[in-house]
Amino acid sequence: MLNVITFEINRRISSKVKEWEKDGKTKLVIIKNTGSKVFSVGGNIKILVQLVKTQNENILFQGLREMYELNYFIGTYKLPYIA
Repeated sequence: MLNVITFEINRRISSKVKEWEKDGKTKLVIIKNTGSKVFSVGGNIKILVQLVKTQNENILFQGLREMYELNYFIGTYKLPYIA
């Protein structure tokens, strides 16, 4: 799959951007890919569909909530952020 953002990757990004905002040393955040032409195509739709089909609503809603929280955090980020 081409550079999808999984719930785990979302958690890692969230943890790092919060750490960088607090450390006092970071002045700019640049998030980039590690090899392909595309940084990210977005969330992992296959996993979302699988969670719906298997009725794992708690995992689904937790993951989506975390993704929306990260989007809000980045939207209100105190540091310049480029992705």
